[in-house]
Amino acid sequence: MPEVVEPEITEPVTWSLEFFIPFSLLEKYVGTTGKVEGQSWQANFYKCGDETSHPHWASWTPLPEKNFHLPECFGRITFE
Repeated sequence: MPEVVEPEITEPVTWSLEFFIPFSLLEKYVGTTGKVEGQSWQANFYKCGDETSHPHWASWTPLPEKNFHLPECFGRITFE
């Protein structure tokens, strides 16, 4: 979708997100990951719509407050 949707879509919209992050990129920040099969990592995925006509926020794991930087609320990803 474009950065600004004009005219605004007012009816409900179903959307999905799919992306790929190469392990080589992550290794620049965390070091060698080794064989990831069987590893379990903590992660945080969220969506912020601060500057929209209908401000909204979402997180894939429950949060006690609107704060996406709480490691105790991060979800777990297990690689197969």
